[in-house]
Amino acid sequence: MRLVDSDYWAEAVNFGNKFLHIPSRYVRDYERLLMGGVWAQLDMRFESDEEAGGKNPFWIDKLTPIQIATFDLDEYRRVRRELTTDEWVDLMVRSMGYEPGG
Repeated sequence: MRLVDSDYWAEAVNFGNKFLHIPSRYVRDYERLLMGGVWAQLDMRFESDEEAGGKNPFWIDKLTPIQIATFDLDEYRRVRRELTTDEWVDLMVRSMGYEPGG
């Protein structure tokens, strides 16, 4: 995301667009967006701007980050202790997209 002439613009790599209008409230709510590389679920709309000649017609209506914004190491350690070694390995393997039983 970047700031250009007091407007924030997001880049959606999977969508192939570098100029998505993004409301400033999301910048305030999710400051990590400014660091880049944040995965999010987007609801967008198409709205052609007559004054801009139809340039950059995509707008973000709703943004829901799907990455962990903060990390609590103590909580992580506490929860990890509740799993057996086999359960932990299964969880790690599954988080990489594999089925542990296979």
